[in-house]
Amino acid sequence: MYFSLIKPTKISVWKYVPWTFVLLCFCFNVSSIAQVNAPAEPGKSTILVIGLQPTQFYSNVYYIDELARLNDTSGSKATELYSQALVEVLTRYTSNKYRFVAADAAEMASIHARSTYVDWQNEYKEPYVALDADTVQDVAMKNLMQKYGADYLLSLNYYLIYRNNPPAYYNPVIRARHQIHYELFDATMRIASAGQILLTSSDARAQAMRPLYPQFAEVLLSRLAIWEGNYTEKQALQKYVLLRERLIKNRWGGGLSVGWGMPYGWFGAELVRNVGSRWDVSGGIGVGPSGFKAGAGLRYYLLDYGTRFKPFFGAHYAWGSGMTIRMGGENDESGNLINEEYTTQFYIPSNHAVHLKTGFRWLKTNKAFLLSAGYGIALKDKRAEVLFNGNDVPTDVFSRRRNWANRFIIGGLDVGITYIIYFL
Repeated sequence: MYFSLIKPTKISVWKYVPWTFVLLCFCFNVSSIAQVNAPAEPGKSTILVIGLQPTQFYSNVYYIDELARLNDTSGSKATELYSQALVEVLTRYTSNKYRFVAADAAEMASIHARSTYVDWQNEYKEPYVALDADTVQDVAMKNLMQKYGADYLLSLNYYLIYRNNPPAYYNPVIRARHQIHYELFDATMRIASAGQILLTSSDARAQAMRPLYPQFAEVLLSRLAIWEGNYTEKQALQKYVLLRERLIKNRWGGGLSVGWGMPYGWFGAELVRNVGSRWDVSGGIGVGPSGFKAGAGLRYYLLDYGTRFKPFFGAHYAWGSGMTIRMGGENDESGNLINEEYTTQFYIPSNHAVHLKTGFRWLKTNKAFLLSAGYGIALKDKRAEVLFNGNDVPTDVFSRRRNWANRFIIGGLDVGITYIIYFL
């Protein structure tokens, strides 16, 4: 990914400014330096924040100038609104172990003047926009951290407001995804954490995002705690996946399922709602040899494994409408039955069942595969009914057909795969 760089133009205005104003500026600068060099809060690590510049912002929800019109500013000012809102929320965020401090605007501009960015991946193979820093840039960032007495430096690298289907008309109150790409460096310029943090809003304006930006701080500090924990690679991955599962916590999702004896049919669709990080409830419909099916159920996910694979237990209620099926016989080119005496017709009765099942979920960000197996307990003992049996049907053939028909009734073996997409 390429970003053009805009270097600030320096303009001398000293000869136009009254000396009284110069004195005020001097006093203000002295107080600012005193604030910068103020001792850190005891027991807290300082995180120095470098905000965004206009080339680091993109939205497909509106054109930049339309975003700007929300506050009657220029396009670049619109970027500053989001950057300033995010940085201000971070500096006011309260934590027992950390505090955020914003770099001075001129110092940010100095860092940005040398900054270029590339597409990269973090240690968990997740893509993000990374700072392509050289030795000179590293030295400048280290010096800046020393000036502020910072333990970490947070570089905000890219801000994307995105929708799969951008609106065709102007409307600020619309649901959108905010992807904030970042890197967090320690005092030696090692990456303590990097990646992207996703926020979902129902209003595109920067001011409306302020209540959501604390979530960015929460996730960032949780990731930093993993890095500071000196865990093994496997342990760190487990904790990171657990943290990432917060994305689907209390989220809705839609799923498709296929399999034998599934609660929602051989081919089914379901609507899922996660309740916390351990439970989900669902309702679905589908079709199968027992007719139209509908039901509802819940799943409980076991243990905080912290891996993409997680075991679960499930219980579902299912109802089937029943249907008539025919076995044997042949049709001519017009679809008419030509050897009815070699056919058998069964009625698969309507019934209700409770399905008890277990399985594993494989989660990848907002998508999941569920492999499950179980058994459906029919609430009534109903077998397939014989509606017609042709005279030419041998006894052994009829027996095999009846056994198959009884396998189609509601209940019995339940094996299948479910694919779910969670709506972020």
